[in-house]
Amino acid sequence: MSQWERENIVERINSSVEVRAKMGKVMGAIPFGYKRVGKEEMELDEKEAPIRKMMYTLYLEHQRFGTVAKILNDKGYRTKRNSLFSGITIKRLLKDPTSKGIRRSHHTKVNKKGKTEIRDKEEWYIHEAPRIVSDKLWGEVNLLIAKQEIGRTQPLNRKVHLFTGYLFCECGGKMYIPSGNPKYTCKKCKRKIGIEDIEEIFKEQLTEFILSKEEVNRYFDGTHTVINEKKEEIKIIESKIEKLEVKIEKIFELHEKGQIETNRFNEFYDKPNREIKRLKMKIPELEGEIFALNDQFKSSGYIIEEARSLYENWSKLTKLQKRKIIEIITEKIIVGEQEIAINLNYILPKTTSFKTTANGLHKLYTVCLLHNLIKIQKFRIFNNARQEAISRKAV
Repeated sequence: MSQWERENIVERINSSVEVRAKMGKVMGAIPFGYKRVGKEEMELDEKEAPIRKMMYTLYLEHQRFGTVAKILNDKGYRTKRNSLFSGITIKRLLKDPTSKGIRRSHHTKVNKKGKTEIRDKEEWYIHEAPRIVSDKLWGEVNLLIAKQEIGRTQPLNRKVHLFTGYLFCECGGKMYIPSGNPKYTCKKCKRKIGIEDIEEIFKEQLTEFILSKEEVNRYFDGTHTVINEKKEEIKIIESKIEKLEVKIEKIFELHEKGQIETNRFNEFYDKPNREIKRLKMKIPELEGEIFALNDQFKSSGYIIEEARSLYENWSKLTKLQKRKIIEIITEKIIVGEQEIAINLNYILPKTTSFKTTANGLHKLYTVCLLHNLIKIQKFRIFNNARQEAISRKAV
């Protein structure tokens, strides 16, 4: 009986917490930059809010969480608990959408081991919050964070060679490198091509990325149209959200007047609330896409120079960087008796990148821009061209 009572109490508490979350009541700790008003509301903290905004501008300048934390600590700023800022704290605050006016509630829970974990997004409740930074600033910072996170991929498996999975024989068989053999070999017909030979040929084809400014500008004209379409889509979504919020307000009014019973409240509330959450999650995605497209739009001349840089710096890249380029721009390479066909992809890049070290090399996200600018191309290198590439390397 006592076990049943405990479970019943826990269930009632959880139910009460969820109802308060639905109603937008502030529960738990107040995030940095805000202060509590009454028991269940919050507003901007006039001392902390400027510091939190400073985090975003500092991160754009230095692009290091630890550096931002050190600067704030050196200035004498402290967390709500009067502790020093850490890189982890800075990252968490930068990624938290509360600063741009989107407050999440009921999005975490404590598991059986006593650790906090994120709930499924379907269980979240989204509410407005006092804004500290603009959507643009928040988007710029978080796009940069996403690029850096993707850039920190695991080292390439030493057993995976540059063209593994992309190199095929004309007969249809995959080409691999047998142990102790410096050549890609077809499993079916045993046709071979040297490791260094295929890399040199691939490198030579990177010169095809050097496009004219006219071609780049034609691409950007199309990009402009896509940007405007996405902006219009955001306006439509915001209009839908406003209508749904009015509907939810009426549901709360009817509930307060007793015209909707408490045990039936969810029947009326859940569907429009789920739709609002879905639509609000869509807006940051579109904003990120718009920001990425605008970022690409800035300088056609820069992109052309980066195309040339990709070819010139190939020998300076690490194995992982070369492999990443191959993965991005290559669909398939087919090796025949007298020719080699290199099939390149044509896909719209996601807002991702692979950032190289700061030693003067290009940023690999330029590769994403480049294969956006080219049509599906099929390069054929006949046997004499292959021999020329190999001869140049020998010299």
